[in-house]
Amino acid sequence: ARRLRDPATVWPCTEALADLARSPQAREALSVMLDSSSRTSESQLSNKLLGLGYPSRIGDYDECESATPILQKSGLVSVSVATNCVLGLLTREGMPRPEGGGLGSLCLPQICTAEAMESEEVRSFLRESVKSDLRLTHLGRRYLENLRDTVELSFSTDTGFTCGSHEFPVSWGAYLVGGLIAMLGVLVLLSTVTEYWLPMLHRRMGDVGEAFSARRSLNRLFNLTRKSPEFRVLDGIRALSMAWVILGHELAFEASIGYINSYAALPPTGALKGWLAQILFSSRYAVDSFFFISGFLVFNSVTSRLERNPTLQFKDWFPAFVSHRWLRLTPTYMFCLLLWWKIAPLLGSGPLWFHWKFYVELCDNYWWSNLLYINNLYPFGMGENNTCFFHAWYLANDMQFYLITPLFILAFLKNRGMAVTLVLCITLASTSAAFLSAKSFNWSAADLDGAAVTAYDREGYIMPYFRIPAYLIGMLLAMAHLTAKSLFPLTHHTLDPFLATILEGVGLALVLVCVFGGVDADQARPCSYLMWPTGNLPCGSGPEWDTTER
Repeated sequence: ARRLRDPATVWPCTEALADLARSPQAREALSVMLDSSSRTSESQLSNKLLGLGYPSRIGDYDECESATPILQKSGLVSVSVATNCVLGLLTREGMPRPEGGGLGSLCLPQICTAEAMESEEVRSFLRESVKSDLRLTHLGRRYLENLRDTVELSFSTDTGFTCGSHEFPVSWGAYLVGGLIAMLGVLVLLSTVTEYWLPMLHRRMGDVGEAFSARRSLNRLFNLTRKSPEFRVLDGIRALSMAWVILGHELAFEASIGYINSYAALPPTGALKGWLAQILFSSRYAVDSFFFISGFLVFNSVTSRLERNPTLQFKDWFPAFVSHRWLRLTPTYMFCLLLWWKIAPLLGSGPLWFHWKFYVELCDNYWWSNLLYINNLYPFGMGENNTCFFHAWYLANDMQFYLITPLFILAFLKNRGMAVTLVLCITLASTSAAFLSAKSFNWSAADLDGAAVTAYDREGYIMPYFRIPAYLIGMLLAMAHLTAKSLFPLTHHTLDPFLATILEGVGLALVLVCVFGGVDADQARPCSYLMWPTGNLPCGSGPEWDTTER
């Protein structure tokens, strides 16, 4: 709902602004307040030249706070405390903006609340004062002109203000999570110390001592020896994909805060121009690597066990199949969710910390969807960033794919040709649906395509029916592997070196096409999150995504 604006907050604000802009005694404080505010006209010009609608310089919070003692010495009755208000973290309806970064900030009298600055009355006051108030000092006129430009930007972009520093109180939930962390720390310390120096006591601790021993856990984590080196290549794919994910998120997290020197960071003039930057822009593919590996390993391991035990019935192994995965993931998953929900908001404060309120409220309302692994589907169509612990959309997809894997396993054990046909048909259907949806809803996966990529991230990116092809291809490879083992049981299943080289070359070529094939789409000026890449105002991937009919 739109935030309520109390008319009673407007008059004290306009009176304080008028006194501040007219008083010669306030000149020193006003100079600090103006200097600590962002220059909206300069930011708008810079972003217009670059083709961006965000972000801008957001002023100097600490410098604004330093104006308070100067104001108190000036003798102004209506203005004694200065506060920093950031524009652009919220819409005027009070909802977080998908862009993340602010559009600017103002150093204001504390009496000027966010609601007052969003009112039509303050907007009219600033227009009239700058135009006709002859009592304004020169510095006061410059100050009100900057306020006027920023308020006009608020109306033109439908964005709101947030004022002051934001921090979260310590809740009972935080105390409970803190207690859980302390208990786990004590168990780890006790188990590790007894293993080294009190082995008799350690043995008496039984499974608890083994489970919480740091030495044992680290040895298992870094142990590279395997009973069979058959799938060791997957470890390399995991490592490279994880590095790729981290690299891509480095770009994403910086962009969510905003660049004050966009021209130096983003195409066409910044550090991310050129074909090498495409490695960052194509990092979405790294997630598909994990889906592929998961599909291969689950199908191969379960099918191999069932082939060794053909008398096992579905009702005998399926409950254990589900409970094993849920119990293996959920405790650690929920612990991380609690850290995000109850502890992380306490680790900072400041004018930009307001965003944590949105994330905390999402978990207050939807934590149970994570527990059930449906957080990618509920709330439906809200996108990754509008779910509790939004990073976990991958786990929800992977669990859903895991739960339907037995259908393909049973089909494979009954008729291998039918199973392969089923996988190919579903893969084709999912890919076709994604293609048609992209054309119908003007989606784009190019990171600089503004509203087009925002629409894709919100409506398609985390949906299981669009993400399943990579998992299915993993299962398809497992089917081929199991079939080869059954046809040639006495061989070592080693490919001819020449054939292996050809296959590696084809695979590498496909990877390069996927990664660098879209390089042209990420070399133009970026679109803002509100801008569709059109032929009229070139940005992003350009006219092929023209949506002027919208």
